[in-house]
Amino acid sequence: MESPRTINTPSEAQRLLVRYFHFEISTDLLIRIPEQLLYAPPVKQVLRAAKARKRLFSYDRETNLLKIRGMSRPVHDAAAMLASEFLTSATVVGFIPPELRKRVVLSRVGHIMTRMRDLESGSKKLQGWTKYPDQSISFRADEPLPMVVFETGFSERYENLQNDASQWLLRSGGKVHLVVLFNIEEDKRVLQSCQKSHDTRRRLRKLVRDYGNDFVKTKYGIECHDDNSADISDAELYDNVRMHIEISDWMGPITARLELWELQGGIPTVRESAAVLPAPSTPVNPKIKITDIIPATFQTEHTIDSHQVHELDLDYYRELLLEGVKSQAFCRAIEHLREIPEPIDSDYIPKLG
Repeated sequence: MESPRTINTPSEAQRLLVRYFHFEISTDLLIRIPEQLLYAPPVKQVLRAAKARKRLFSYDRETNLLKIRGMSRPVHDAAAMLASEFLTSATVVGFIPPELRKRVVLSRVGHIMTRMRDLESGSKKLQGWTKYPDQSISFRADEPLPMVVFETGFSERYENLQNDASQWLLRSGGKVHLVVLFNIEEDKRVLQSCQKSHDTRRRLRKLVRDYGNDFVKTKYGIECHDDNSADISDAELYDNVRMHIEISDWMGPITARLELWELQGGIPTVRESAAVLPAPSTPVNPKIKITDIIPATFQTEHTIDSHQVHELDLDYYRELLLEGVKSQAFCRAIEHLREIPEPIDSDYIPKLG
């Protein structure tokens, strides 16, 4: 896994962010950047334009990591769909009491994380930042409580995922009871080897000839038509690309593992873990407790059986993840075949519309 790139100047940050937003890349961008650089005019202008375009990003004051979500996140979305299936089945079988069903909801709303300032500074003022879950099962009380949080790391350092779990459990003011982590790794070496093969290169050149825009065709030395028809993208073109790509040309082999994290004695701890891909010979579904979802005050009021559990369906998640891998391959193919020329103007700022 690559470590987050470290940025130390406003101009460097501006160039990287402009390029990322311009190409509308489908993978998340994670960079380490001092907080003061976010307020430098060149960086602030780019982020303001991105926010106007509904791009999601968050800054972690504890680790100095700026995370910008990709335009499309099919691998991450598998966890969100699993959470939805879990909530539906939990309702159907009566795991969630009928009188509380409307209080237990799915949410991606951000929540305030807090930490103490550096003690050497002499200040004990709490410093907050907003953290967004990939998905959460929240309880509607006086305020939404993100009881169970789902986080996915795709080709991301495991330490970053561990940090996500710790922050949700330690910095949410006790609101988060459980964090479900999905650690998904792609074998980039196998992918790179595959992409150097004659068969893959032949297939790629055919895709460029049939579905590439004029900019990409020129890069490959393929003749372009005078009518610029290759620059027109429509649903039929995307359907054809999806139909004709080989997944292994765009995605390396995937391994995936799930972990449930909770506080034990005030320390973030793995309560349960399970292999997802490759599928184990004797799969076991991890269990979510009713006490993970219902706040303590409501458990007493509604006579909740604290021993109740409901399983996360890993067979279903495995299907969703493999579908997500296919969609991720498609996104990479489109990014390659329909690449947009990089702006020449170094001061280019993404349009707001």
